[in-house]
Amino acid sequence: MKRNELVEKTIEPALQFFSKIKPRDEVTIIHGHDMDSICSTAICYTLAKEIFGADVSTIASQFNFTVTADSLERKEIKFTIFVDLADIPQEIFDRLNQFGKVLIVDHHPPKNYRDVYNSNPRIFQQDIYMPTSYVAYKIFEHYSNDKKMLLLSCLGTLADHGAKQNSDIFKSLQKFYPKLLGRVKTDDEVLFAKSSIGELVSIISSSWIFGRKSGAETALKALIKMKNPSEIFNSSFKEAKTLLNMHKKVSTEYKRVLKDFQEKKTTFGNIVFYEISSEMNLKSILASSVQKDFKEKIIAIAQKTDDSYDISFRRGPGVTEDLGQFAQQAIRDIPNASGGGHEAAAAARIPKEYIGKLLENLA
Repeated sequence: MKRNELVEKTIEPALQFFSKIKPRDEVTIIHGHDMDSICSTAICYTLAKEIFGADVSTIASQFNFTVTADSLERKEIKFTIFVDLADIPQEIFDRLNQFGKVLIVDHHPPKNYRDVYNSNPRIFQQDIYMPTSYVAYKIFEHYSNDKKMLLLSCLGTLADHGAKQNSDIFKSLQKFYPKLLGRVKTDDEVLFAKSSIGELVSIISSSWIFGRKSGAETALKALIKMKNPSEIFNSSFKEAKTLLNMHKKVSTEYKRVLKDFQEKKTTFGNIVFYEISSEMNLKSILASSVQKDFKEKIIAIAQKTDDSYDISFRRGPGVTEDLGQFAQQAIRDIPNASGGGHEAAAAARIPKEYIGKLLENLA
């Protein structure tokens, strides 16, 4: 299937969903915590509010990659959009469908959800890597061209390491923000290391690393308020200043954790395992940054919260195993566990008393 055809098929359910929204209708967006989630949420928020005149509210999910019924507080919502969430119980859709219509905008391996509008490119091409921010922008672009929405799409796509596979939006962005991209090729690692857009992603991503759910809410407010990227770099408003302060603290803590990882990591079989001890949610960024150093290994970084362990999985450049399936296998016999993700990046959550069982499964 040609790319343009894939995009059109992907966004068609969203176009049907938005066609039913009238001015002043209530729209609620439920989203995850990471950069791709908040960028795609900001795009969907702007589309519903500015283009369709809806009354829009947002809810950050309890966890980054999943939704619980408690997240919605028994709300009766006319139009609900779930953005970049891999695990949503069907019972939530069944209840929401009693009051209105439901749209999913996502890029995780699709599930057989019933009675929802589902804009996910993997429904049509299983191996495509097209972050949710890219999908959200293509939906928005159907109605209007907007350089800020294009910027948000590129920020979320780069944060999810999807720039190289979705280079068309970066070529478009170059026309509006040449200094932001610089004169480097559209390669994720190069953009992170040698461009201002990489620095901007790092600043905004610090929000959910530092504050988890509350940090994601701050970042979303900043992206909605931001008129141009210089406002973030220059602390031009309250949320921008908060983001820069969080970024400074995250950078300091990351250096400490990286040093501790190098000293205390353990290796068994093809697994490199490390448990973070930190108040900040650093597991994902640590796993992503060290994976290149372990060519034939799978990286498993665990971090304990109140009553659970969260685990991030990444793979070295020589590993081809699907980590989404790997995560599901790792928790297969652990009660009340959840997990999944993409081929190259996945996550799991288990009750804290089962960390030993998880390590047995990994071994």
